[in-house]
Amino acid sequence: MHLAPTSYRFHAVRRLGFDTGVRPLGIKGLAVVDDAAQGPRLLAGRRSAASASYPGCWEYLPGGGVEPDPDGRVDLVEVVRRELHEETGCEARIDPVALAVLEDRVVGTWEVVFRMEIEGGTPSEPPGWEHDELRLVGPGDLPMPASDAATDLRPLARQVLASGTG
Repeated sequence: MHLAPTSYRFHAVRRLGFDTGVRPLGIKGLAVVDDAAQGPRLLAGRRSAASASYPGCWEYLPGGGVEPDPDGRVDLVEVVRRELHEETGCEARIDPVALAVLEDRVVGTWEVVFRMEIEGGTPSEPPGWEHDELRLVGPGDLPMPASDAATDLRPLARQVLASGTG
């Protein structure tokens, strides 16, 4: 994978059927919460109708696009921490760890997938506009409809939950 800053137009024309070969970079998280009653669970959210991609679909949280800093640097750990806070109001308990790279063919992005642990419980209300409901789920419990990316992540989600927290 080669990373370089590009113009948004390379991604925008993809929606018109033109494949330029350019794929934006994003992050996805498998955020583990240690539920006292059910053991380790993953945080999931249902995308709101206002979302450009996967409206009404469930996905593992957090997720988002990667923008370089003004100096051109990218700190993916900081990006995934920021997305977690923006989408849930939660903080990561320990530094997130990159596990995999996923191609989201529907959105046309490469996603770096992180394992992270959440401090505290699940917020009752999503703090932002991107999601209209949050839940703690097991990999087999992700409600339907689920995004294609979330479906592709299920085997990795099972492994993450099997490893527990700590």
